[in-house]
Amino acid sequence: MTTDKFKHIIIPLQSHMQLLAERILGDETEAEDAVQDVFMRLWEQRDKLDGVINVKSYVLQSTRLRCIDIIRSNGHSKEFTTSDVDATSNLPDLTEEISEEVELTEQRSAMLHSMLNDLPEKQRQLIRMRYLEEKEIAEIEKALKMTSSNIYTTISRAIQTLKTKLKNEYTR
Repeated sequence: MTTDKFKHIIIPLQSHMQLLAERILGDETEAEDAVQDVFMRLWEQRDKLDGVINVKSYVLQSTRLRCIDIIRSNGHSKEFTTSDVDATSNLPDLTEEISEEVELTEQRSAMLHSMLNDLPEKQRQLIRMRYLEEKEIAEIEKALKMTSSNIYTTISRAIQTLKTKLKNEYTR
């Protein structure tokens, strides 16, 4: 997995990872540490991530397993209180909730990619360069030999087209 792919696929999952870790560990700081540990491990294994079919599920499962390791290493063999049992009884619901959210995100992503592919070539190219590849306007000007005003106008039209398609999709 390239650095750009890692940045665009893995990093946006941080809030999901944090939520899951906080629910499992019950401590925000400990959860942040767990998420950072998972990020480091994923970064070290980024070459192997291209072979993973569902990266989002893999990342969330890695987070869950890291939290379990933390609980075990902290010697949480103490007596569990009623509140501890209540907090852990919600884990299956949380896993289901996160799975549903991941599936919804994947559906939205597929729909957006389909809509992007329906755009005229120049609009599609500019949207990809500007937002997916995060290129500066000056870079795009040089690469495509277009003026900045033409770039902004074309991007604006593309975004307007996408907004209209999204609105139509959600009002059905």
